Amino acid sequence: MEGVQRPGGRPKLQGSVLVVEDDPDIRSMTVSILRSAGATVHEAATASEAVECLDHSGFDAVVLDWNLAGETGGILLERLRDRFPGL
Repeated sequence: MEGVQRPGGRPKLQGSVLVVEDDPDIRSMTVSILRSAGATVHEAATASEAVECLDHSGFDAVVLDWNLAGETGGILLERLRDRFPGL
């Protein structure tokens, strides 16, 4: 993920981010912040949604909730590393 200098000194993000968060309020806030910084953002509320998104799109970064309901972020991260080497 790269940053480009914006007027006023704050960098603008370039790239796409997948936000994996089961709490809708936290997910919405995180998505809003990243979009306002210039990133292209996709959302997933569950581990299975995250895997489906990654199967269909490439991302420069993943913001992962460690305490996901069901499959924890740690387990999901292990699955993603096995499935997508270099992630």
